[in-house]
Amino acid sequence: MVWELIKVLFSERQSTYAASDNEEDMMQDVKEESAEVDTEALPLIRRAEFSCWLQECVSHRVQEDVSDLNGSGYLKHLFFLLTGRELDSAVELAISKGDVRLACLLSQVGGSTVNRDDIMQQLHLWGRNGLDFNYIEKDRIKLYELLAGNIHDALQDFTIDWKRFLGLLMWHHLPPDSSLPVIFRNYQLLLDQGKAPWPVPIYIDEGPADGIVSNTKHSDLLYYLMLLHSREEGKIGFLKTMFSAFSSTDDPLDYHMIWHQRGILEAVGAFTSDDLHALDMGFVAQLLSQGLCHWAIYVVLHMPYRKDRPYLHFTVIREILFQFCETWSSVESQRQFIKDLGIPSEWMHEALAVYYNYHGDFVKALDHFIECANWQRAHSIFMTSVAHSLFLSANHSEIWRIATSMDDRKSEIENWDLGAGIYMSFYLLKSSLEEDADTMLELAAA
Repeated sequence: MVWELIKVLFSERQSTYAASDNEEDMMQDVKEESAEVDTEALPLIRRAEFSCWLQECVSHRVQEDVSDLNGSGYLKHLFFLLTGRELDSAVELAISKGDVRLACLLSQVGGSTVNRDDIMQQLHLWGRNGLDFNYIEKDRIKLYELLAGNIHDALQDFTIDWKRFLGLLMWHHLPPDSSLPVIFRNYQLLLDQGKAPWPVPIYIDEGPADGIVSNTKHSDLLYYLMLLHSREEGKIGFLKTMFSAFSSTDDPLDYHMIWHQRGILEAVGAFTSDDLHALDMGFVAQLLSQGLCHWAIYVVLHMPYRKDRPYLHFTVIREILFQFCETWSSVESQRQFIKDLGIPSEWMHEALAVYYNYHGDFVKALDHFIECANWQRAHSIFMTSVAHSLFLSANHSEIWRIATSMDDRKSEIENWDLGAGIYMSFYLLKSSLEEDADTMLELAAA
């Protein structure tokens, strides 16, 4: 539902939602003139798309209420159908019961406000004339109240979810040409006054989760998307709450969906913010807990730059490489992915060097310190932990290879002449003496 709502509220492309009733003509015009649409009609087109989306969202709740009627009167059945704007079914049901006049009224729902005003005036007239409402079914009166736009009077003794209440506000109370921002602000106003159901997250609305949920009132991500669409310029103080895990899941550590949704919303220009690092780092921690170090680095690279923390990306990526070295280094696909992200190979070699040095594999640590150009550390390990064992095992070629690899950087290495430089001098002297000996043997043989 969230992805569809993002498309409806923030996409500039035409939606594929099938319109119904009086909105069919509006959507048909969109299809016929898709190449060039009057800008004044765009709010109405978006409203029609939102209405269709909302109908789909609440249809299962309508069916649940209808199935719980257990043979109750058809008027309650009609009422529940109207809460989901299932007008065709409502009209057919009224006709099947022989209630033709009511069917005619139902067929005009959502149209001109003149019809609403007429029904409202009729109700007021009955009240002024002292009509005994006991002679009219209570459920029929509630239907009349709903058709008149008095949704609060109609909902007495009824409890519905917040999405259907929002639908009733749009379909029955406000004028049919009201834009979505107007609808959302009216709902928010009623919410502030305590006259509207709270927009609880779907994991509560569709049935309480087994896990523990905080007593704090959490709101559904769908509601925040509506606020984002209707917000006034610069007023986006709700973003941190919007992109908290509790707006979409009962797991406070699950950030994977809202991170992607945030990325889409920023990409389409719905908002711009550099103050959502809690979301980024929460998702990074979630990925690291699953051993997905390469994707964690990917997320870090997509964090917005902040002037007050210019080295944040550098610090976090290096921390990941160092702390989770065993994980990413043991999976070739992760290593290659990190390289493809453009992470300097020196950072990876430095992390591997520290890892192998900690675990006592000094030969590998030495190689990686050389690869990351940490010459002083490489020289220190070479002299204290590697060179003597190689020398005692007569592995002179390896000593020579390592020493010569550092020779070009000897100016950066402290005590070079007292360290690897001695080995190089020894092998050069040894080689020179061997050449002299060979020369003398050749002369003697001549």
